[in-house]
Amino acid sequence: MIWSLREIEGKDLAGERPQGMEGCRFVKCDFRSARLSELQTQGCTFEECNLSGCNLSSSKHRGTSFLNCDFTGADLFGIDLESCRAIGSVFGDAVLTAARLRGVDLSYAVLRMQELDNFDLSEAKLEGADLYGCSLIRADLRNTTLTGANLQHAKLGNADLRGADLSGVDFRNVDVKGARMTIDQAALFAMSFGIALE
Repeated sequence: MIWSLREIEGKDLAGERPQGMEGCRFVKCDFRSARLSELQTQGCTFEECNLSGCNLSSSKHRGTSFLNCDFTGADLFGIDLESCRAIGSVFGDAVLTAARLRGVDLSYAVLRMQELDNFDLSEAKLEGADLYGCSLIRADLRNTTLTGANLQHAKLGNADLRGADLSGVDFRNVDVKGARMTIDQAALFAMSFGIALE
């Protein structure tokens, strides 16, 4: 069953199993522990929805927004997000293995302690995102917006940071061994340690 142009607010939808959604809008809806694997969405909006424990494995989303949503403990294995927004959403303990994140906006999202090794996050927006303790080893972060992101205790070993906006990032307590960056970025890195380049 395909849901089209539905607008739903404040409903418990955990028992629903649509195969697809187009142009739908959900506000403060409860999808807790819903089984939505292989779901396909196009141009939908989820605002302040509870998707904790939800199974969205192998689902595909195009131009869909998840604004201030809770994905705590969700199964997002193999999820495919293309040109999607997940601004302010929480991904605590969510499974993101094999996820594909192309052109995503994860500004102010909480991704603490996530394993994102080898992820292609090039040109993603991660402004103000909480990446505390994340493992981003060998990740492609070229042209990614990381302005003001929290990277404390993150692992960026051999990551490609060329062209990324790193302004406002504190690199103390960040493992960047082998990371690739431009000379200008290296200067920002040095400033985190109070080094003055002349």
